[in-house]
Amino acid sequence: PEMAEGAQSKILGADSVRAINAALPPRYRQRWRLLFSTSRDGNSYSRLISLCSKRAPCVLLVADDKENVYGGFASEPLRVSPKFYGDFSCFIFRSKRLATGAEALPTLFRASGENSNFVYVNANKEQLPNGIAFGGNLESTFFGLWLRADMESGRSDAPCSTYHSEQLSPAPDFVVKEVEVWAVAEDPPADSDDEGDGGVRGKKHAEAKAFMEMAGRQVNHNEHAAPTNDDEDDD
Repeated sequence: PEMAEGAQSKILGADSVRAINAALPPRYRQRWRLLFSTSRDGNSYSRLISLCSKRAPCVLLVADDKENVYGGFASEPLRVSPKFYGDFSCFIFRSKRLATGAEALPTLFRASGENSNFVYVNANKEQLPNGIAFGGNLESTFFGLWLRADMESGRSDAPCSTYHSEQLSPAPDFVVKEVEVWAVAEDPPADSDDEGDGGVRGKKHAEAKAFMEMAGRQVNHNEHAAPTNDDEDDD
């Protein structure tokens, strides 16, 4: 993909970026824009929400202190909500920087179809978990991937029925070293309605499920992402 304004990820190498990009729905494979990074914007969750809320579908990248990388694709713009949202094109992944300096290609876990608990974002709540989470459930604070609002710690629980994912991290809890959020589409018009459950959003949900079926992938198992050169226009 084109990296807007020449920005480069400090978390993922070029091959891994291409691999994640190839796993996105086709309309989101053209251009990545850096909305937030801890190295540029500081270790602030409120700053992340301010810069990313209601902007565009995006990829979250989280690096821990042991060279592991975790992330997820949110098919809808991030927004603070007491409920999960997103669609069947959402996925989570893990990768690792190897001792040789190389990088293992990401392992993807796609939506299983068992539930629609794809993406959750909340802040400043006493009775609900705060942070960004993918998959799982709120009642037991059990998530496939959870970046806590302190921006210093995260967690991965397994098995996560939403993505049929394994535990992404070596231990359930991990220390967060760096965070990036990359938009993979343009920002929506200021007057667009991204809160409704019907209309355009419902159509996108159906399109996402159709995309998964057309891709010929079983959505209830993980896959190893690989960079692709099939679409030269995307690079």
